[in-house]
Amino acid sequence: MPPYDEYGRPNTMYQLPYLDFSLQVTSDFESTTQTTNTKANPSLPVMPAIGNIGKVQSGLIRFNPQATIPTSTNQKSHIASTISGRFVAVLPNEGLPQVNLTVATQGPEIKGGIASFTITVSIANTLNEKFPNTTVEFNFDVETSQNINGVIVTPPVFSSMEGKTNLNGELTTTINLNINDYNNGRTFLIRVNSGSVSKSIAISKT
Repeated sequence: MPPYDEYGRPNTMYQLPYLDFSLQVTSDFESTTQTTNTKANPSLPVMPAIGNIGKVQSGLIRFNPQATIPTSTNQKSHIASTISGRFVAVLPNEGLPQVNLTVATQGPEIKGGIASFTITVSIANTLNEKFPNTTVEFNFDVETSQNINGVIVTPPVFSSMEGKTNLNGELTTTINLNINDYNNGRTFLIRVNSGSVSKSIAISKT
């Protein structure tokens, strides 16, 4: 569940600190016989006088989760082992307030055969604490954009594809789109990320 409800109040959270487990496994060695036909593979040589049908001996290892080794006259065919471990519960974001990334766009501004948009990114946590001097990256998702449009689109040009936020936790960049693609209603998918936090925005005329 999210750390805060829709009114900003902390949600009650329950946590298992850790969970130990132990799994006993028995490995059974089994011998199997498979019937083969050399005619099925023309690359295999045909054995004269003996015939085309033969039997091939092979071995299999079967892993069975069980607590005891079954009774057998040949104890060498069974190997018992124990797998132990611990699952440790870790709070999301290492227990720190969740980081939110907000993206706003302005435009377009049409000039010289391009459609220009301004993208502003703001980074803050759920306590409304700003994140200054934080690296932000802008990338054009070529594959997804072409799948959406069904045609190849001209990649946009960024004034800056990477930068650091100011004292207010904000960073602004400009993206220039090909005017023909923009007028034809093409969709441009832009991915914005800062560390492990990311957000996608779509820009189009319609």
